[in-house]
Amino acid sequence: FWLKTSGSKAHECRFPFQLMEPIVPGWVFPITTTWVLKEKMGMLSDSFQVKDVNGVVVMYSTKVGPGENLTIHDMRSGDVMFELQAKQAPKNKTYYVMRDKVIKATVRAKMITVHKRIHVYVGEEHFTYANYPKSQSTAILTIARSNALNSRSLVVTAGEDTSVLVARLRSEVDISYDVAFDEYTIEVERGVDVSLLVAVMLAVDDINEDIS
Repeated sequence: FWLKTSGSKAHECRFPFQLMEPIVPGWVFPITTTWVLKEKMGMLSDSFQVKDVNGVVVMYSTKVGPGENLTIHDMRSGDVMFELQAKQAPKNKTYYVMRDKVIKATVRAKMITVHKRIHVYVGEEHFTYANYPKSQSTAILTIARSNALNSRSLVVTAGEDTSVLVARLRSEVDISYDVAFDEYTIEVERGVDVSLLVAVMLAVDDINEDIS
């Protein structure tokens, strides 16, 4: 990220999320990238695919039942990339992004309203009954509506409630042959971990389903 100082000189500014290791190596790119996350909504569970800008599937989930971890695989190798675990907690669910059984990030909604913001923290985080992080850590990413009237368009910003853009998300619902597909387009800024953004988007999708 390049910011301007008061003297109009551009300088690189690193945010905490850039200092953490990528969830999965090899998913940070030097250019802005676009991805499509497609969710097939079933009666008992959902399944996901992630495609690149050319429509090639690069990630997929194994279909799981209620209460099980969502596991994301690399399409090329079939290897597990990460798991997403949802834990019911006072007031809100907490989501843990795990790789090799190690919690890499925590995702949690800030408050229970349809206008909620969602925060991402490094590593394993726990929360007070008032919904504050017990470690008093600051969020590394914030997800919010791009405007108050459009619930289908979201922005991801660096840190806690800043205006520094990390990614844009927009979603559409496609009904094909009586099967519902929820589709998200994710535009990720350069230097941002795409695997982290995909994991966060999966948590956001579940949060939105709880609201609706």
